[in-house]
Amino acid sequence: MSLFATDFVQFKVEVKKMELNSFRGFQFVAVEFDPELTVFIAGNGGGKTTLLDAVYETIQELAIHAFNYPNSHSTLSSKDVKVGQYAALLSVEFKLAYQILEKQANDHNEEDQSDSSIGHNEENESDNSIDHNEEDQFDSSIGHNEENESDNSIDHNEEDGSGSSFIIQEHPNTQILVKTSINSKIGLEDVEFGEPEDQFEISVLSNYFQQYLRPEIDNRPVLKYYKPGEMAKTEADKNFETFFKWIDRRQKVGYQKNNAIAKKHLDWLTESVAYFLSDEHYDYTNLSIDYNLENERLCITKRNKSDNEESILDIRQLSSGERVLLGIVTDLAIALIDNNPSYGEGSPLTVGFGIVLIDEIDVHLHPAWQMSVLPKFKKLFPNVQLIATTHSPLVLGNIGSKHIKTLENGEIYDVLDTYAREASDILETTMDVEPGKISYKIDQISKLITLDSKDEAEEQINLLIKEINASGDHGENHPDIIKLKSLITRKRIIGK
Repeated sequence: MSLFATDFVQFKVEVKKMELNSFRGFQFVAVEFDPELTVFIAGNGGGKTTLLDAVYETIQELAIHAFNYPNSHSTLSSKDVKVGQYAALLSVEFKLAYQILEKQANDHNEEDQSDSSIGHNEENESDNSIDHNEEDQFDSSIGHNEENESDNSIDHNEEDGSGSSFIIQEHPNTQILVKTSINSKIGLEDVEFGEPEDQFEISVLSNYFQQYLRPEIDNRPVLKYYKPGEMAKTEADKNFETFFKWIDRRQKVGYQKNNAIAKKHLDWLTESVAYFLSDEHYDYTNLSIDYNLENERLCITKRNKSDNEESILDIRQLSSGERVLLGIVTDLAIALIDNNPSYGEGSPLTVGFGIVLIDEIDVHLHPAWQMSVLPKFKKLFPNVQLIATTHSPLVLGNIGSKHIKTLENGEIYDVLDTYAREASDILETTMDVEPGKISYKIDQISKLITLDSKDEAEEQINLLIKEINASGDHGENHPDIIKLKSLITRKRIIGK
């Protein structure tokens, strides 16, 4: 059975394992990644961001040497070597699966056709960078057909005019080890690709991307790294300006020329944003550019579900949390749409493969959004491997423990069950955070009641009520106080 749901040229890349030697604060650390989702937790300074940085730097090398993404580059330097060490080594194992067009020579022609291209257009070279938002991409990917979308298919017997034909061949399981060496004096020193067979696979991929890639048909993996704290501040305006250009072009082509695919692009984007941002209180719809004689503004409609009141907001008027989530979802959705022109009966969002890193995924988010962000991400982008960090127990309570790794004293450990557990429980048992003073006292009173020391428990409850009242709150209304008093009353009634 094929790994891929459709017979398109496409590439799935997944991070499997990583070892770091003398890299920043780590002497040595090894970690295995879940193929769908891995979340790291640790205290401040524990090394979570270092792990994501190491993965991303190695992904950059894969993007450069295998996928020929020209805008990819390494930022590693001598400062990344652990203090007191001469060199650092990053070793990351990737799993690749891909489908590409491969030549089949017909019996009547056995000449070497290695220079023949596969649907290559020398007049329309594509910038296959990690961030695909250039305007000239639009004409090659959707501008070729204004009437219908039937061009998203591949002729499995496409000929190059020399007697050879090309068919889809699947390579389902390729392991590639990328080793990156950093010298404490000169910085980035060397990049190696494991065994000879790894180097062969890299050359196969590089050759295809250089010589035969058809940007208007072939799907490409999306590789992203988001740091929401930065995106919400200095990076926000630049990113939203990019989104504006992408949406503006599709609105103009879609409605002025009645281009069906441009309209689909906009539909996929607005549906993604609506799904991610909408909650039990608000709906977010109609992400679009508002044109008028004075200016053009990228706006979104926000509806209050309680009274159905709608307000149209410039995206720069949204809260920090809204802007962070909107920025990530919009950028990733656009990248998947741009990089996956062939999608069969699905959509680029569901068909597209990729690796996405998000540092502190909970930053600026309301608790309700912290609880839903990961389940929504995996449902909306099912073929994207997500590697993230968080400080929030609310994020952890909605995923299984197999997806969570904790860092402590330079070591990585698995955690016990987290799914559907209370945030306070996760804080104490998984994140090793001591319970607050009030929580501790409530727990001690519960033990007194269990031991049938009802009178002592009541005395402690009254003292706790006074303490809460002194803070300006109402101790009698505290839900745990109410539960404790009810439990004592019930025990007195039944005589236990």
